[in-house]
Amino acid sequence: MKATDHVLSSMITDALFEGYIMVRSLITKGEDASTSYLIREINKQAKEIFEVTKEKVATKQVEELFAVYDGLWEKTTNYLDNLSDFSELEYNCTRTGKSMLLRLVKISDDEVTIFVQDITLQLQAEDIADIHQVLLDNIHDIILYFDMNGRVVNANARACEEYGYTKEQLLEISLEDIYGDTNLEEINTQLGLHESKRMIFDSIHSRLDGSRFPVQVTVRNIKTGAGQLSMHIISDLTESKKQEVKIAWLARHDDLTGISNRASFFRQLEIELERATRERSKAAILLLDLDRFSLINDDYGYNAGDFVLKHLAARIKSILRQTDYMGRMGDDKFIILQTNVRVKADVISLAERISTVFKKPIFYKGQMVQVSASIGISLFPEDTRMPSELMHLVSQAVDSRKKLGGNGYTFSHNN
Repeated sequence: MKATDHVLSSMITDALFEGYIMVRSLITKGEDASTSYLIREINKQAKEIFEVTKEKVATKQVEELFAVYDGLWEKTTNYLDNLSDFSELEYNCTRTGKSMLLRLVKISDDEVTIFVQDITLQLQAEDIADIHQVLLDNIHDIILYFDMNGRVVNANARACEEYGYTKEQLLEISLEDIYGDTNLEEINTQLGLHESKRMIFDSIHSRLDGSRFPVQVTVRNIKTGAGQLSMHIISDLTESKKQEVKIAWLARHDDLTGISNRASFFRQLEIELERATRERSKAAILLLDLDRFSLINDDYGYNAGDFVLKHLAARIKSILRQTDYMGRMGDDKFIILQTNVRVKADVISLAERISTVFKKPIFYKGQMVQVSASIGISLFPEDTRMPSELMHLVSQAVDSRKKLGGNGYTFSHNN
């Protein structure tokens, strides 16, 4: 293999992207304050890499899943125990020869997402004699080669597939046809360099049909027998951007019901109470604790419970104003922030409408499921101006309602 070919192959190998495997995990605290990570969702690639089936993973913890690789869980748990927002670690399994890059993302106080990237080929490629064969068999990126005038001189099959050109058509176009006006200045600067320093940036590329898509580009100049070329290794970020949007959404919402999660609700609560203080307006918190909800899971199964929760959340949300906020506090609890309250009768009216929602039966697989709720209510600023104290009072009001048999609403003792 020629030296220039080896350099080129190594650069392409550096840019190989094999895809991410996602393991979404629910954090649960044990009675001894220990933390366990129960798998909530796992995709097809993850099941293959961890050698499990859909049925076998349904009730597994992450520790059991990772046990297939020696020492992986022990190394990962050290990072999880100290995770604030994001962390990254690399793992190598001596027994199997597999190498992985793990990225840990904290979604909320009780949920973490683990992305696993198989980097075995990247790390092994330098030691493989026929590195070109590895590239041909495994590379998924777009490869474009430009001359110093910005004309395409070569491209791989993926480039033809992604841009919609034939190989012959690609060889007739230039940088401007691919990049438009985006990044041209920095690319042209790179073309003028006679060194092999790498440049990485995000861009938007255009296809033959006029559609555009987000990419990450790695640019590097190389010397060949025909002169200097600029090599562009291009990764399509369309799915990655979608995943970013999904992660951002999950950071704010409960994935079962689609309403705000606990953390997101409390952030909004602080904002709205600060606004109410400035504007001298009133607000109310209504905490809904479903009565004997565990019986639904016992009688009909957990799928029935999820079905009921989704329908209740949608029905309750439909009677709220756009200025009101709703969140999920736990397995069988919802919370509502009613803003711009004029008089106490406004709160009573909302509580009555919510009670009416619960009077309507829900049908699950042809069977009628009836649910009721104990509703506690605290008022701002009449009860207190402190968010934590409001939550304490509304929880007490729920407990009082439970003692009365549930199925109704009770104001905090201050009211």
